[in-house]
Amino acid sequence: MSDVAIKRSGMRGKVDKLRRRLSRQQGQSGGMMLKTGIAFVLKVLSAIIAFAFNLVVARQLNHDDAGLFFLGLSLVIMLATFTRLGMDQAVTRFVAERIPERNWSGIRRCYRLSMVLGLITSSVMAVVLMLSSGYLSTRVFKPELQPVLMVISVAIIPVALGMLHARFFQGLKQMVGLQLYQNLGPTLVYLSAIAVLWFSGSDTSKLNLSVWVLTLSYFVALAVAVLHWKLSSERESRHLDQSHESPGAKDDPESSSVVADSADSPTGAELEEYHTIDMRYLLATSLPLWGITVVAMMDRWFGQLVVGAWCDISEVATFNVALRLAMLISIVVMSVNSISFPTFASLHRQNKTDELRRSALLASWMTLGMGLPLALFVLIFPGWLLGFFGPEFREGAQVLRALAIGQVANVASGSVGGLLVMTGHQNVSLKISFGTAIGMIALTLILVPWLGILGAGIANALSVSVQMILCVVMVRNKLGFWPMGFDRSPSTQPSTL
Repeated sequence: MSDVAIKRSGMRGKVDKLRRRLSRQQGQSGGMMLKTGIAFVLKVLSAIIAFAFNLVVARQLNHDDAGLFFLGLSLVIMLATFTRLGMDQAVTRFVAERIPERNWSGIRRCYRLSMVLGLITSSVMAVVLMLSSGYLSTRVFKPELQPVLMVISVAIIPVALGMLHARFFQGLKQMVGLQLYQNLGPTLVYLSAIAVLWFSGSDTSKLNLSVWVLTLSYFVALAVAVLHWKLSSERESRHLDQSHESPGAKDDPESSSVVADSADSPTGAELEEYHTIDMRYLLATSLPLWGITVVAMMDRWFGQLVVGAWCDISEVATFNVALRLAMLISIVVMSVNSISFPTFASLHRQNKTDELRRSALLASWMTLGMGLPLALFVLIFPGWLLGFFGPEFREGAQVLRALAIGQVANVASGSVGGLLVMTGHQNVSLKISFGTAIGMIALTLILVPWLGILGAGIANALSVSVQMILCVVMVRNKLGFWPMGFDRSPSTQPSTL
């Protein structure tokens, strides 16, 4: 063969290689946008159902009873987060990293261990809350809260385990399972049960009835989650084995994401290490993330607890509704996070720095483009939105504006917190979260006695804004690129990657 033919053949090989690489990158970006779009639609549906849930509670109960209902629910969600010991993001990262390696044995073992540990810790916390309900109600909150806590305390168990199931589905990039067991499922069951009771002539305005229905709704959703995971994991395992055995699986650009990049699988010795996951390994992975999760929930729920302890119970209802409306803005961030978190973990695992950078930039642009119009709407029409829940809720318009400003910073920064965690910088994220939480707690304790529920809203907004700014700076420092579209040049490859 002549030298010219050899050069031409070499050039064709390089062109084909470049074409395949560009096609793979475009496919990953398009796949991320498609899955994010699906997640966004599901999140919008979840937000609509959540809005209906808040509306039904505010309308069917009187103002004070609604405050007791929301205060009890907030306390349960906060304690359930505490009992999960940081396993939320740990299991998402674990599943996302092991799926390309076809390590289903390790995933199943992780599921069993996390469920056993979650069941033990949540059961203990439920008993503690039930036994201390009298003290908490009379010394910290309001005496009327005790009957609510006696019933809703057992809901800590299904709330904790249901969220863990949602995170396992997130690792599989199954958005339906994530949204269903994160909040959509229990809310749907509650609304359906209340509708049946209302049509049957029952008095749904009773606080005790609403609390019982909500508690049972969480248990029903958990039972469905357990069955769904069993069926889904078996199906994914069979599909993964078939895809691996198929000769054309590796060349098919449309093949399932769970078998992507299988050529980068670790050696048999490494897989054996993953098969031997035990409780010590699970705790070593999750406990560093525990602080991040608890601090994040403190940012969201601590203001409600201080309002419940300091302000009138009617103001608790107003603040809760305003906070839940403001959190609807973050549905964009959560929908992007639901697919970007496992994507970040997988790309980091495979040392694909440039693709990680592009995915982070894409995530930030999507959150900003979809979240900013929603935030502006809330900022312009807060009184109109709160009026749906009753005229007495309109007094929280300024609180809703303050909370919405904090969410603007959230949607503008993208998935920066999860980007740090999924790339192994959870300690950095923990330090940021802990520092901003200390500031938020101090501000809340200072401003609530002075400004009431508006003080809690201002403290929340400042905490979220400062936390997002610091996370953006640390992504640049640790990963070598700006995650908000400021840096278009190829990223440097730091030693941590």
